[in-house]
Amino acid sequence: MTQEVRCRTSPSLALVKYWGKKDIRKNLPATPSLAVTLGGVQTETRVRIADKDEVRLNGETVALERYAPLFDAMRRAADRKVYFQVESRNDFPSSAGLASSSSGFAALTVACDRILGLGLLPAQLSAFARRGSASAARSLFGGFTLLPAGGFAAQQLYGPDYWPELRIVI
Repeated sequence: MTQEVRCRTSPSLALVKYWGKKDIRKNLPATPSLAVTLGGVQTETRVRIADKDEVRLNGETVALERYAPLFDAMRRAADRKVYFQVESRNDFPSSAGLASSSSGFAALTVACDRILGLGLLPAQLSAFARRGSASAARSLFGGFTLLPAGGFAAQQLYGPDYWPELRIVI
């Protein structure tokens, strides 16, 4: 098993945002959302196997409640009791409307998959990431993505090079 895995992802900014949950427990959206991945900003997440779950965001320890559904799903998929030590940093402001949870949970999902050696497919990774943040389901693909109403996973509509003239100013 790998000792440490690092992963970088960019946030998925909703162009048409979903509103509400169809199923709160499964974190399924009530309405569809359309998004574009922001290039030029990213989250870097490092995951190690540890004695207990721990998550640090930009140097601060955070509560585990929001992470538990993803961690539990990863443990079930690996069929073993493992714990994750997570250090995640954004190179853009967190909680500023730039979808930091989308890139954070996407990077965390990919890093957990890699450290556990699961080899999940993109649609499967998207479904796992959605457990932490529905927008993270879209952040795994890049370009333009759709998360359908009630959808377990997002789908890429167009790749990052589809609209080269598009500029998003922050």
